[in-house]
Amino acid sequence: DDESVPTHNQPTSLFLSLLPSMIEPSLKESECQSPPDDESVPTSGSPLSAIHEIRDVHLDVDQPSTTDLSPSQVPVDAQAPPDSDSSSSNQGTIKMSKGGRNQIPYHSLTLVQVQQQVGLTSVEAGLNSKDASARMKRNGPNSLKTSNRLKPVKMILGHIFNFMNLVLFGAVAISLAVQEWIDAGVVGFVIILNILIGVVQDLRSERTMKTLQKLSQSECNVTRDGSVSAIQTGALVVGDVVQLKEGDIVPADLRLFRLHGLLINESSLTGESDAIEKKVDVTFPEDTPIADQCNMAFSGSIVTKGKGRGIVVRTAFQTEIGKIAKSINKSKSKTPKIVRRMNLLGLFLVFLGAVAFGFMLLGVGIHKQVPFWPEGVKAGITTLVAIVPESLAPVLTLTMSIGVVKMVKEKAIVRKMTALESLGNVTNICTDKTGTLTQGRMQMTTLVVAGERFEVTGAAVEPVGELLDSSGKNVTQNLSQTIRMSAMISSLCNASTVKQLPVDSEKSKKNRKKSHRRRNKKTLKQNEWVAVGSPTEIALQVYGSKLGMGRTALLNPHQEDAPFSELVREYSFDSSIKRMTCVLRSRLPEHEGKYLVVSKGAPDVFMNGLCTKHVVSHDMEVETLDEKSVNSILSTQEIVAAEGLRTLCLAFRLIPIEDFDDVRETVEQDLTFVGMCGIYDPPREAVPDSIRVAHGAGIIVHMVTGDHASTALSIAKQIGIIKDPHTQSHLVMTASEFDKLSDEDLKQMDHLPLVIARCTPESKVKLVKALHARKRTVAMTGDGTNDAAAIKVADVGVAMGVGGSDVTKEAADIILTDDDFASIVVAIEEGRRVFSSIRKFIIHLLTGNVAQTIVLVISMLAGLRPPINPTQVLFLNMISAGPPPSIALGASNDDIGIMDRHERPVHEDLFTKDTVLDICWYGITMGLLVLGTFLYAERVMNDTYQQCQSVAFASLTVMMLLQAYNCRNRYNPFFEGGFYSSYKLHLAVFFGLAVTAGSLYIPWVNSVMLHQSPLNGSNLLIVFFSAVIFMILSELYKGFKRVVRLVVRRAFSSNKDEVDVLYNVKSEVDEEELDDMSSSSSDDDEGPPPRELPRRESFIVNIRSSQDASAVNSMHRPKTDRLPHVRQSAEIERIRSSLSEF
Repeated sequence: DDESVPTHNQPTSLFLSLLPSMIEPSLKESECQSPPDDESVPTSGSPLSAIHEIRDVHLDVDQPSTTDLSPSQVPVDAQAPPDSDSSSSNQGTIKMSKGGRNQIPYHSLTLVQVQQQVGLTSVEAGLNSKDASARMKRNGPNSLKTSNRLKPVKMILGHIFNFMNLVLFGAVAISLAVQEWIDAGVVGFVIILNILIGVVQDLRSERTMKTLQKLSQSECNVTRDGSVSAIQTGALVVGDVVQLKEGDIVPADLRLFRLHGLLINESSLTGESDAIEKKVDVTFPEDTPIADQCNMAFSGSIVTKGKGRGIVVRTAFQTEIGKIAKSINKSKSKTPKIVRRMNLLGLFLVFLGAVAFGFMLLGVGIHKQVPFWPEGVKAGITTLVAIVPESLAPVLTLTMSIGVVKMVKEKAIVRKMTALESLGNVTNICTDKTGTLTQGRMQMTTLVVAGERFEVTGAAVEPVGELLDSSGKNVTQNLSQTIRMSAMISSLCNASTVKQLPVDSEKSKKNRKKSHRRRNKKTLKQNEWVAVGSPTEIALQVYGSKLGMGRTALLNPHQEDAPFSELVREYSFDSSIKRMTCVLRSRLPEHEGKYLVVSKGAPDVFMNGLCTKHVVSHDMEVETLDEKSVNSILSTQEIVAAEGLRTLCLAFRLIPIEDFDDVRETVEQDLTFVGMCGIYDPPREAVPDSIRVAHGAGIIVHMVTGDHASTALSIAKQIGIIKDPHTQSHLVMTASEFDKLSDEDLKQMDHLPLVIARCTPESKVKLVKALHARKRTVAMTGDGTNDAAAIKVADVGVAMGVGGSDVTKEAADIILTDDDFASIVVAIEEGRRVFSSIRKFIIHLLTGNVAQTIVLVISMLAGLRPPINPTQVLFLNMISAGPPPSIALGASNDDIGIMDRHERPVHEDLFTKDTVLDICWYGITMGLLVLGTFLYAERVMNDTYQQCQSVAFASLTVMMLLQAYNCRNRYNPFFEGGFYSSYKLHLAVFFGLAVTAGSLYIPWVNSVMLHQSPLNGSNLLIVFFSAVIFMILSELYKGFKRVVRLVVRRAFSSNKDEVDVLYNVKSEVDEEELDDMSSSSSDDDEGPPPRELPRRESFIVNIRSSQDASAVNSMHRPKTDRLPHVRQSAEIERIRSSLSEF
C-alpha cells in the first residue's frame, strides 16, 4: 500500500485490542447465547458496551501493524470459516451461537477479534486463493439473487389457465365431441398463440432486467496471496481485504482498519445526504444505529473522498443492504389492475357464455326445427366461440409491447408490462428531490463579498460561465482583488478534481474504462468534463476554474509561474467542527516568509470566534470584526439560506513560517472573513414544464426529500410544486411532524402535504398508505435501498437506473435510465395512451362479440336457423375483422386531450358507464342489422340458406371494420381528428375487406372451410346499405353523446377538484372543444391537432423568461374570449349550434 497510514504504538494498541477479550470470560454463558435465527442481538449489560471511543492516539509510521497475527496467535477455531459451528474459550476468541453466527456485532469488536472471527491470518497477505475458493463454494457469490425470478413452468401455467382460455378449452372439447375437427384445430391454435405471445414477452422483460443488472456489476481491488488484484464484486468472500478509493462503490460490509481521510456517502442505506467520516480506533455499543457505526463501511455506499482498507465481514444477503432485499423479496406483490380487470372480464364472459348456451339449447328445445344432436350442440359451440374475444389476449400483449418499446426510447425500462396500464391511472407522484427533480450536482450560484452579491452562471461541472454583479453586468474579465481571493480559497481549500478527458489518447480510454465500471456504465465521451470528489467541493472547484483560478493553475510545484508551490498541510473536513483548512507555501512576493492559510466552513462556526477581521471592500481592505458586522453577516446568511442555498464562509490568514506549529486549533485562529458562497442542486431544465403538464393532467406531485425544509420549499417553489408559500405553508412538513399524525388526523386533512422534508423511509410508506386510503393511485420514485419498501407498496414503483441500488431496481416496476422526472411524466402519458388504446380495441372486440351473440340467441329463440356458423365466427374474430383493426387501434397515437384531466379524468376506470353503453349500443345495432340482412336475403330474395349465411357474414364483417373508426373517435364524426392520416387503421380495414373477399370467392375455402357461397350483385347491395345505415345511426348516437357531455360539463363546471383548489389550473380544452363541436363541418378535415406532452427536446425552459402555460395559450386566442360576458354569449351560441347539428 503506497499510502499506508501509521499504525498504533504496539503495547498500547495490543492492550486496547485485547481488553474486550480479557473481560469476556467473565460473561455468563447465558449472556452469550442468541435466539436461533437472530444474527446480531445486543447483549444487555455486556461490559463491551462500556468501552468508549478512544481519541488522540499518536501513531508511529515505523511500527508494524498489530492487526497482522501469525498463525500461532490465531486460535484454530478462529481460523475456521465464519459458518463453522465451532467455538473456543481461548483468549481473544468470540463466543459463537448455533450456526456459527457471532453474538456481538462487528462494530463492537476490536480489529484482532474481527480477524479471529473471519479467520484471517494477515491483513497484509489477505486470504490465499485456495481458501477463497473454498469459501465461495461453501457460502455462494456476493450477489443479491432474488427469489422472484420468473420460473418457466409457473409462467407457462399462468398463461394457460385463465378464464378466457378456459372458455376456449370448453369449445375445443365440445368441437371434438361432435367431430368438428377444423373448428377444434382453429380454437386450439388460438390458445397456443396466446400462450406463446405472453411467454415471449415475459422472457423479453426478464432478459432486459438481467442486462440492466450486468451493467451495474463492478470490480474491486482485493488483497489475496500477498498481492493486490482486481476481481468482480461477486467473487468476494468473508475475510477478503478490500481497498477503497474515491469513486468506489463499497462491494460488501467491511470492518475498516486503515484510513486516509475516508468519507463515505451512505445515503442509499441511511437516507443521510452528507458523507460520513470514518474512523478506525473506535468500538461502539451493540445497539448503535447504522448511521453512527463509523468503523464500518456498508455495501452499496459510495466513497466520496480519501482511501481506506477493510475486512469483508458480511456478503450477499448477510449485508445490511441484503437484509432489506430479503425482506422486500418476501413481501407479496400486488396484483396489477389490468390483470384483475381481465380476470373479472373473463369470469363475466364465462357466466354470460353459460347463459347464452342455455338460451340456445332452450330455443332448440322449444322450436325443434334443429335436431339437438349434433346441430343444436354445434349452435351452442358457435355461441361460446362468439361470446369470447379470442384475439383479446394477443392484441393486449402486442399493444403493451408497443408501449414498452416506446418507453425505452423515452429513457424508461418497463420491467412489468402491466405497470404501463397502471401508469395511466396515476393520480399522485411521490418523488425524491436530489437527482430526480434536480440535477444531482451541486452548483455555486451566489457569491457575497464586500457587501455585494454576485451571480455565477454556467454548468455544474464544465468550468464555463460568467460572474454577474447585482445589475447583471459581466465582471468576469475585470475581477477585483476580493473576488480573486474568494476564487483562490475555493480552489485551494479543496480536495476535488475537475478535468477534461483528452482526445484520442490511451489515458483517455483507460480513464473512460475505469469510470465506465465505477459509474454504472455511464458513457463518458471525449472532451467531456469529469469531476471527482464531494459535490460541495466540486461546486467550489468549478467556480474557481470559471474565473481562471483552478487548483491545477494555482498549485504546481514544478511550474515556476504558479502562485503556490506546495501544500504544506491539509486539515480535512470534520463534521464535528464543520470546517476544512489548508496551509500552502506561496511564491507571491507579498507572502514571502509566510504560509497562506485558507479555510472554508459553516458561517456560524466562523462567526463564533474563528474570524477576528473581515474584508470590507473590493481592494481587500480589512477591518476588525465587531458584533454589528457579525450580525450583518449572519443576517445575509439567513437570507441566502432561505432561498434554498447551502452557505459556506471563505476565510484566510497569513502565518509566519517559524510560527507554524501544525496544531489545528492554533492554525484556525485569527482568520479574516472574505465572503460567503451559496451552493445548491439546481432543478433539471425540463422539470417545471413537466410538473405543469402533470397538474394539467390532474396529477398531484409530492416531494419527499431528506433535505432541510427551507431547501425543499425553495426548490418546490421554483419548479411549481408549491405555488404560494404563504398560503400553502401548511402543505410543507418535516418527517417528524408528519409521523406524529394519526390515520384519523390524515383523513381529516383537506390535502396531504406536498413537501415532506427530512423524510425517512417510514414516512414515505405512510404517505403512500394515506393516499391509498383516499382511493388514489400512487407512483413512488426512489434510488436508495431504504426506498424499496415504499416502492413496493406503491401502485407503480419507479427506480433510478443511474443512481439507484440493485434492491430498489428489483422492487420497481419501471426503471428510469436517466433519473429524470420528465421521463416519469412522459411514461404516464404513454400509460394513458396504452390505457386509451386498450379501451378502444376492447370496445371494438366486445362490440363484435355482442353482435354475434345477439344474432345467434335471437335467431334460435325466434325459431330461425343460425345466421352464421362457428367457422365464420372464428374467421371473423381471428383473421378479418378482429385482430387487424384492433392492433391498429392499439398502436394509434391520435388521442386528443390525453393529458387534460377534463378530457380524461385521472381516476377513470376501464369499463365506465359510457364504455358499457357504447358496447351495448353498437353491438345491438349491429346484431339487429345483421339479422335484418339475413331475413331479407332469406324471405325477400329467396336465397339459399348458405347464401343467406354469406350475406350475414359479409355484413357483420364490414360493420365491424367500420366500427373501428367509431372506436378511434368516440365522440366526434369519424372523418375528423386525423382520419386521413390514420394509415395503419386504413391498411387494417383494407386487409380485412381483402381477406373477406377471398373467403367468399376462392373455391374450396368458401365451400369446404367456411361453408358459404359467393355473393352476387343483389347481395352486395344489401351489405352496402346495411353498412351505410350502421354509420348513420352511429353518427346520430355520437352527436347525442356530445350534447349530453356538454350539458353535463356546464352543469358541473363549478365543481373543483383537488388540483383546481391547489393550483387553480384551468383546462386548456374546454373552449377549443366547444369551437370544435360548432365547426365539425369545417374545411379542416384533419380536425384539431392532438395535444401531446412535449418531448424532451421541447422541454428546455429558460428560467429567466419562463411563462405560465395558460398565459402562452391565451396569447393564441381571440382577445374577446378573455372577457366574461363575451365568453358567456359565445357559449350560448355554441350550445345552440351543437343542438342544431344534432
